[in-house]
Amino acid sequence: MNANEIIDNIKIVADKQYIGEPAAYRLAYHVGLLESHLRGYIQTAEIAQEYIKELETKLIAKESE
Repeated sequence: MNANEIIDNIKIVADKQYIGEPAAYRLAYHVGLLESHLRGYIQTAEIAQEYIKELETKLIAKESE
């Protein structure tokens, strides 16, 4: 799923959760969902970075044998 699809899907969820409510409520919920997803993606990227560092360390150690 690309970024636009994710953002659009989150907006749809926010619109459904707060149907008939003021736009400010929908927007606040939408922003909260976006922040949550962003935190998840950042955490995934950080885990991947740590894994890459581990692999680099192992590769350097193996090359120096």
